[in-house]
Amino acid sequence: MWHNATKQQERDALEKVRAIVKTLGPQSYIGTAFEGCFEDAESNIENDFADSYKRRLESAEEKIDRLSDELEDSKKDYEAADAFFMSHHYREAAPSMYDCTGQIFTTWYKIFKRHGQFWVYHATAMDV
Repeated sequence: MWHNATKQQERDALEKVRAIVKTLGPQSYIGTAFEGCFEDAESNIENDFADSYKRRLESAEEKIDRLSDELEDSKKDYEAADAFFMSHHYREAAPSMYDCTGQIFTTWYKIFKRHGQFWVYHATAMDV
């Protein structure tokens, strides 16, 4: 039958494990794997936490996967916004052998997303 260890028993056990790992030397595979874990364990004991590098890593990996999906969706949205601008608002001047055709054309544009909506900064010029 298991019983919950006291904080002092946890501290004592942590010191024993730390001493064992320390005897393996600075280049130990186990020592390397435990980097930062002892500090987490001390913090968990003192603050009644249950934090670990493994959980943080798993949480970070999940967040990366979610953000990668959001980025792909955002790229598709941006491409659609760019296509819409090009087909509805972009102006291109037709080449002419004559000067001063009076044609209006787009010189530059920048599409960006703010608060979930796409916006476009752009400038037009006139061939005069």
